[in-house]
Amino acid sequence: MNAVTWETFGPGRYVARCETAAQFLNPPPRRSACRESEYVGEADWRGSATYVEADAVIRAGWPEGARAAAAMAAKLDGVLAAAAQRETFQTAWDVAGDDADVGRFLSGEPECMAASLPVTVDGAGSAVVRFAVKGGGSATVSGETFTRAAVLIGAAVDRMESAGKRVEVWVYYSAKFGGILCETWHLLKRPEEALDLPRLCAGLSPAAFRRVGWRWRESRPELKESHGYGISQVSEIPPEPGEVRLDAVQVGRVPAGGEADWLRQVGA
Repeated sequence: MNAVTWETFGPGRYVARCETAAQFLNPPPRRSACRESEYVGEADWRGSATYVEADAVIRAGWPEGARAAAAMAAKLDGVLAAAAQRETFQTAWDVAGDDADVGRFLSGEPECMAASLPVTVDGAGSAVVRFAVKGGGSATVSGETFTRAAVLIGAAVDRMESAGKRVEVWVYYSAKFGGILCETWHLLKRPEEALDLPRLCAGLSPAAFRRVGWRWRESRPELKESHGYGISQVSEIPPEPGEVRLDAVQVGRVPAGGEADWLRQVGA
């Protein structure tokens, strides 16, 4: 495992990119007096009662979140069914058609006229969708909101891949404090990988943010105890071409009954 360190992407701007759970769970040494990540209790809000519990869930996967995501995916079955088929054109030859095939005509073939006929085929080609999920939020955001976001995003990825798309998923935690901005990015799924719902949901859980995400911030000397965990921000890193950016707080607040409409929007 290669340890991940902070890199600069502008004055007072720092980013750490973790491509595995092992890297995400191995932040640099703490350089702040802040210990928010190790606070014991508030399991509903923080996603776990202790940091050790959060580490175990992210390392092994979150089966409860995965079951909820699978159930939601089943509920949304068919919403993206049309995306699994596409219309293309297939050349057919007959004695009459749109264009003459000179080679066939000169060889004496009676069926020397070509026509392009519309046909529907399965599969969405090699389409790849990259999600970048803003995983942070203010203290007023409940753990339940982040949990619902994890479930919905997990279900969306499941349905999109079933519809023939390949999905890449990153989650990031961006915050300002002490005159700097720092962003921790965590790759949860590569497009060529099979979907691992327990791992995906674990990486989007409130514990990933309010335990491990905060522990990364505590490796910055600029973080003072008075800053708490900083002020959550939208990433300042420009999106990749075709990247879809989601806000976990907004996703977690999709109303009951609105899941299908939301999936149509993000899965288009």
